[in-house]
Order: sequence, then structure tokens, then C-alpha cells
Amino acid sequence: MERIEILTIKERDCISFLPLKDITHISCSGSLSTVYIVSRKPIRVSKLLKELEKELEDKGFVRINHNTIVNFNRLEHIKLEKDRLLVLDKEEFTISRRKMHKVREKIK
Repeated sequence: MERIEILTIKERDCISFLPLKDITHISCSGSLSTVYIVSRKPIRVSKLLKELEKELEDKGFVRINHNTIVNFNRLEHIKLEKDRLLVLDKEEFTISRRKMHKVREKIK
């Protein structure tokens, strides 16, 4: 039986168990992070992006800029010239210069 890896998110009145394969990306605004999930509305959590990055870095997730972590298992394609765009589930994200080395490591 296949083991499904999950991210446990504590919300106000419940705990959500999200399969990692269903998370497309995570963005932040201050101390609130928003977890975007396929076929479901996003979940807001009061957890720093840095904490989520540490928890997910060895599970196919990469921080591509100051505000965004993406699931490389859901990656469609990357345009490495000019704007350094990454496309994930029809959304485009800019890869920061500082994070470009992590992206290059991941795609090797």
C-alpha cells in the first residue's frame, strides 16, 4: 500500500490533513500563509513561510521567491530566460535571482 505524505494544518476549529501531492503552492502575507490545493479552496494558516519551507524542503517543494513555495511535483514548465517564469497549474511565478540556484539544483 502506497504511503501518502501529508501536511498537517491547524486551523481555528479543526486540523486538516492535506496530501502533499494535492498542494500546488504556498504564499504568504506577513505571518499568514495560504496553502493552495487542487480542486479545493485555499487554506489560510498562521504559520511563517520559513517554517513551512523547512518542513517541506525535502519533499519536492522549493521556495522560489520571498513570498512563494511551489510543489515541483506539479510543475508544468520553466522559462529560464529573462523573467525566469515558472508555470504551475496555469499560474505563472517569478523566480528571484537569489533562489534561482535552488531551482536549478531541483531540475538537474
